[in-house]
Amino acid sequence: MKNEISSENTLVELAVRSDCPECDLIESQLKYLGDATGRFRIRIYDLDRDKNIPDARRSSITPAIWIAGKLFYLGAVDPNRFMEKINRIQMNNSIVNNHKRRLKWSN
Repeated sequence: MKNEISSENTLVELAVRSDCPECDLIESQLKYLGDATGRFRIRIYDLDRDKNIPDARRSSITPAIWIAGKLFYLGAVDPNRFMEKINRIQMNNSIVNNHKRRLKWSN
Protein backbone atom coordinates (compact mmCIF):
# COMPACT_ATOMS: atom_id res chain seq x y z
CA MET A 1 0.00 0.00 0.00
CA LYS A 2 1.29 3.44 -0.91
CA ASN A 3 1.32 6.06 1.81
CA GLU A 4 0.39 9.10 -0.24
CA ILE A 5 -0.91 10.15 -3.63
CA SER A 6 -0.22 13.78 -4.36
CA SER A 7 -2.61 16.42 -5.59
CA GLU A 8 -3.02 20.02 -4.58
CA ASN A 9 -6.58 19.90 -3.30
CA THR A 10 -8.54 18.48 -0.38
CA LEU A 11 -6.74 16.01 1.89
CA VAL A 12 -8.47 12.65 2.32
CA GLU A 13 -7.06 10.39 5.02
CA LEU A 14 -7.83 6.68 5.04
CA ALA A 15 -7.14 4.28 7.92
CA VAL A 16 -6.90 0.64 6.86
CA ARG A 17 -5.81 -2.72 8.20
CA SER A 18 -3.66 -5.23 6.33
CA ASP A 19 -6.17 -8.10 6.54
CA CYS A 20 -9.26 -6.06 5.57
CA PRO A 21 -10.73 -6.81 2.11
CA GLU A 22 -13.16 -3.88 2.46
CA CYS A 23 -10.18 -1.59 3.15
CA ASP A 24 -8.47 -2.78 -0.03
CA LEU A 25 -11.62 -2.08 -2.04
CA ILE A 26 -12.10 1.43 -0.61
CA GLU A 27 -8.41 2.22 -1.04
CA SER A 28 -8.46 1.23 -4.71
CA GLN A 29 -11.72 3.16 -5.31
CA LEU A 30 -10.36 6.32 -3.67
CA LYS A 31 -7.05 6.06 -5.54
CA TYR A 32 -8.96 5.70 -8.81
CA LEU A 33 -11.24 8.67 -8.03
CA GLY A 34 -8.27 10.79 -6.96
CA ASP A 35 -6.33 9.97 -10.12
CA ALA A 36 -9.36 10.36 -12.40
CA THR A 37 -10.54 13.69 -10.99
CA GLY A 38 -7.39 15.28 -9.54
CA ARG A 39 -9.68 16.83 -6.92
CA PHE A 40 -8.11 15.42 -3.75
CA ARG A 41 -4.97 13.81 -2.39
CA ILE A 42 -4.91 10.69 -0.26
CA ARG A 43 -2.88 9.84 2.81
CA ILE A 44 -3.20 6.20 3.84
CA TYR A 45 -2.49 4.91 7.35
CA ASP A 46 -2.02 1.14 7.64
CA LEU A 47 -2.82 0.61 11.31
CA ASP A 48 -1.01 -2.75 11.35
CA ARG A 49 2.23 -1.61 9.69
CA ASP A 50 2.78 2.14 10.04
CA LYS A 51 4.47 3.40 13.20
CA ASN A 52 3.88 7.18 13.04
CA ILE A 53 0.13 7.45 12.83
CA PRO A 54 -1.49 10.44 14.56
CA ASP A 55 -3.56 9.33 17.56
CA ALA A 56 -6.65 10.95 16.06
CA ARG A 57 -6.38 8.59 13.06
CA ARG A 58 -6.15 5.36 15.03
CA SER A 59 -9.64 4.06 14.39
CA SER A 60 -10.86 0.73 15.75
CA ILE A 61 -13.23 0.49 12.78
CA THR A 62 -11.71 0.25 9.32
CA PRO A 63 -11.82 1.54 6.74
CA ALA A 64 -12.16 5.01 8.26
CA ILE A 65 -12.19 8.13 6.08
CA TRP A 66 -11.45 11.73 7.10
CA ILE A 67 -11.99 14.56 4.65
CA ALA A 68 -10.33 17.90 5.34
CA GLY A 69 -9.56 16.80 8.90
CA LYS A 70 -13.09 15.69 9.81
CA LEU A 71 -14.27 12.12 10.20
CA PHE A 72 -16.49 11.39 7.21
CA TYR A 73 -17.22 7.68 7.30
CA LEU A 74 -16.51 4.42 9.11
CA GLY A 75 -16.76 1.30 6.97
CA ALA A 76 -17.49 1.11 3.26
CA VAL A 77 -18.79 4.22 1.52
CA ASP A 78 -20.50 4.72 -1.80
CA PRO A 79 -18.10 6.48 -4.23
CA ASN A 80 -20.89 8.83 -5.40
CA ARG A 81 -21.61 9.93 -1.83
CA PHE A 82 -17.89 10.44 -1.27
CA MET A 83 -17.57 12.69 -4.35
CA GLU A 84 -20.66 14.66 -3.29
CA LYS A 85 -18.88 15.43 -0.01
CA ILE A 86 -15.68 16.46 -1.83
CA ASN A 87 -17.75 18.74 -4.10
CA ARG A 88 -19.52 20.38 -1.13
CA ILE A 89 -16.27 21.00 0.73
CA GLN A 90 -14.55 22.47 -2.30
CA MET A 91 -17.58 24.62 -3.18
CA ASN A 92 -17.69 25.98 0.38
CA ASN A 93 -13.94 26.68 0.29
CA SER A 94 -14.36 28.51 -3.01
CA ILE A 95 -17.17 30.67 -1.60
CA VAL A 96 -15.11 31.55 1.49
CA ASN A 97 -12.01 32.37 -0.59
CA ASN A 98 -14.02 34.57 -2.97
CA HIS A 99 -15.53 36.40 -0.01
CA LYS A 100 -12.07 36.97 1.50
CA ARG A 101 -10.81 38.35 -1.84
CA ARG A 102 -13.73 40.79 -2.03
CA LEU A 103 -13.06 41.96 1.52
CA LYS A 104 -9.39 42.47 0.69
CA TRP A 105 -10.24 44.58 -2.37
CA SER A 106 -12.75 46.69 -0.46
CA ASN A 107 -10.19 47.72 2.20
